[in-house]
Amino acid sequence: MGWTRANQLASGDALAEETIRRMARFARHRKNSKISPEYKSTPWRDRGYVAWLTWGGDVGVNWAIRKVEQWDKEDGKA
Repeated sequence: MGWTRANQLASGDALAEETIRRMARFARHRKNSKISPEYKSTPWRDRGYVAWLTWGGDVGVNWAIRKVEQWDKEDGKA
């Protein structure tokens, strides 16, 4: 799923609302936004870090969170 998301983001594809909501929920993995010390010299081996990046990294996940908050506010859910 992460590689699909990475390809969609890299291609500038339009994302469905449910996809953006899943991106926002990926924030629970924020601990993976930093490379584990054991992988400092080989960050591509840190699976959590790579997964975080494929879901948009800090910028992508934060954007998705803001978008969901906007939708929820418009729908009266927030």
